[in-house]
Amino acid sequence: MKKWVAIFSSALLAGGAAVGASASEAGKFVSYENTVATNTETVTEKDGNQAKGQITKEEAVKAAQAILDGSVKEVELDREDGKLIYEVELYFNGNDYDFDIDAITGDVLSIDDDLLKTPVKNQMKVNVGEAKREALSLFDKAGIKDVELEMKNGRFVYEIEVKVAGEDGDVYIDATTGEVLYIEDDIRNKAISQGANEDDKEGSSLESTKKSDHDSIKITKEQAVETALNHVGGGTIDEVELDREDGILVYEIEIEQDGQEVDVDVDAATGEVVSVDWD
Repeated sequence: MKKWVAIFSSALLAGGAAVGASASEAGKFVSYENTVATNTETVTEKDGNQAKGQITKEEAVKAAQAILDGSVKEVELDREDGKLIYEVELYFNGNDYDFDIDAITGDVLSIDDDLLKTPVKNQMKVNVGEAKREALSLFDKAGIKDVELEMKNGRFVYEIEVKVAGEDGDVYIDATTGEVLYIEDDIRNKAISQGANEDDKEGSSLESTKKSDHDSIKITKEQAVETALNHVGGGTIDEVELDREDGILVYEIEIEQDGQEVDVDVDAATGEVVSVDWD
């Protein structure tokens, strides 16, 4: 498996337990550890019906149950950082699982609670044993305290609690590719063979994009722009850049709409909207 660590600056860790995942702007992405909830508001039925192309509650439930066939306990429509989200709570085999569903695209953005207790674990390309070995290989001497499988930012990840040199910390590993996405601050400086510091990582991101990651780009800039415009309901394109965020390649698209500026990040491999930030 490929060993690669996305190191994030300390400025992104502001706000208590919420850990920002954007390499360029704190709070721009759903956090790896907790959903950023400071700008969350409940949306009324009337408000929800005003959104262009919004999916129904039934469609949101269907998207959640396509991953985990549980019974529905609760469905709410919320707005998080200007983005409409269906929060779907499913009950499965004695546990509750909270899904965040994009109310426009129908994409599943996150799943909270341990999916290792469900059949979902059998669908992962990287099994839990491989993920553990990858986490342990980052340190000279370390032990595993706990492992959970969740979905963060639209991708399945193993959250592995590691104990090394008397310190506990989490390592996040992509359950599809085996990439190391994040090492928590408390144990990051104990990782071996990482070499580059934060500035080196950020400075080399574009070079890495141009070389080894070229083959992972599956959609064109024009397709990304069309997706972004459809997602926010139109506007004028100011700028489009290809960059790496949270270990994935995204098109960063700046749109002007009725005097407002909105930044939309589109996954360059899947074409999915990763984040929307209204100024």
